[in-house]
Amino acid sequence: EAMACGTPVVVIRNGSSPEVVADGKTGFVVDTVEEMSGAVKRVGEIDPRACREHVEKNFSPAKMTDGYEENYRTILNK
Repeated sequence: EAMACGTPVVVIRNGSSPEVVADGKTGFVVDTVEEMSGAVKRVGEIDPRACREHVEKNFSPAKMTDGYEENYRTILNK
């Protein structure tokens, strides 16, 4: 949601967060709280348009729906 508004994000490498954030392009993926502090200071390096474009390209309603449908088909075919 933040990136859809053009806001860069900083996430800890955990769960699906690294799959959502393009490290160095739409925000920063870090391993520790200490690294997070440094990354927050660098968010001004990120182009807000890149955040928005990343979301539009990878998380559009159509793309998300297609992904859900594919997952449901996989489950139903097992």
